[in-house]
Amino acid sequence: MNNHEIYNICALSNKIKEFYNPFLNDLGINYTHQTRVFNNGKSFLLTNNPKYLQHFIDKKYALPGVGIYTKPGMHLWSGITGLQNYDSQVIDMRKNFNIAHQIAMVYVEEEFVDIFALASTPNKPEMVNYFINNKDRFDNLFANYKDTFKRELEFLGKKPLSIPLRPKNFISKRRLLNEFHNISLRELDCMQQLKLGLTAKMIAKQLVISHRTVERHIDNIREKLQVKSKLEIVQKYNEYLAEFPDSHCPP
Repeated sequence: MNNHEIYNICALSNKIKEFYNPFLNDLGINYTHQTRVFNNGKSFLLTNNPKYLQHFIDKKYALPGVGIYTKPGMHLWSGITGLQNYDSQVIDMRKNFNIAHQIAMVYVEEEFVDIFALASTPNKPEMVNYFINNKDRFDNLFANYKDTFKRELEFLGKKPLSIPLRPKNFISKRRLLNEFHNISLRELDCMQQLKLGLTAKMIAKQLVISHRTVERHIDNIREKLQVKSKLEIVQKYNEYLAEFPDSHCPP
């Protein structure tokens, strides 16, 4: 995206802010954006905050490609744990723009997917329930938005844009990060030894710990990864190494 395109979209952000203010200010919702991703890979991002857009571009963040969001309806996440399970981009935006409890409304069309996001300040966790109980209101709000900015949206849809999309393996990487988030370094050591074909007794000798401690680590791994056998542990570990070959430590 060149500087002229950035300037035009940032200017449009101010109009979007004026549109949303009467609806959202009294609720404590301080952020909203629209992401539209086309089947052919084109995309654009519009927000009510030009600084957010500039930050997004400066950080070289990426938009979700078609297929990451395919289920229409409401998606919620709230609090640090929920955000960590979602996306490091969201965590960064939370820190820099004081946004926390979020909703994503997904509308799947024939040629594109629209994702509308709203967020409140961190001190308003009650907004999650408000989102759930007022889905129809937000459906109407976003329909009104699309009518109001119909000309601009059509123009952006025809003009090639260059905001990058996340790779196709984004979902699998995110899933693995979630699954391995609570795996300890010692448990990873045990997984590495299992991958080499060692038994629990051999691992105990290799790591200079008791056989019972190794078995406890293996049981913990089974529970955390929700698998039943040592073979499945090794398969999960191989999958993890394939996605993150330079990292032996848990994320």
